[in-house]
Amino acid sequence: MVKIIEFRKEYQEKTKDMIINILVNEFNFEKYRPDLLDIKKTYQGKDKDNFWIAVDKNAEIVGSICIKDVQGYGYIKRMYVVKRLRRKGIASKLFSALLAFAKEKGYSELYLATNETMTAAQQFYERNGFKRIEKLPECLPDEGDTLFYMLNIQ
Repeated sequence: MVKIIEFRKEYQEKTKDMIINILVNEFNFEKYRPDLLDIKKTYQGKDKDNFWIAVDKNAEIVGSICIKDVQGYGYIKRMYVVKRLRRKGIASKLFSALLAFAKEKGYSELYLATNETMTAAQQFYERNGFKRIEKLPECLPDEGDTLFYMLNIQ
């Protein structure tokens, strides 16, 4: 059984380790991620920001997702599920928590960036109504990603 909860400070190290493990070991990305050094400050610092984690029965972090308010745009970041638990509905539960929050906070559109190597993520986004767009709004950082998506939630 996996529960989706809002991130709390006591999960800082486990959450950071889960995300970095996926980035480094599955996708050969660099390890240094300064945004993960203080998740609460980075991703829960404003009223329209939030971060959720999926926690299993052993209190292990098995997934994450967050939304960041960037000049009024909802920017989805850090959506990951550990490999052994993919395709079991965890990403959908994480996304549902984010979507309910985004609607409650008055977002009308959500954006995200990814890259070609994350094909399962692309399929998930497209199954959930995201449309590929040529580029992000100017104020949203692409952080080296090359694929961009938008979801209208009005």
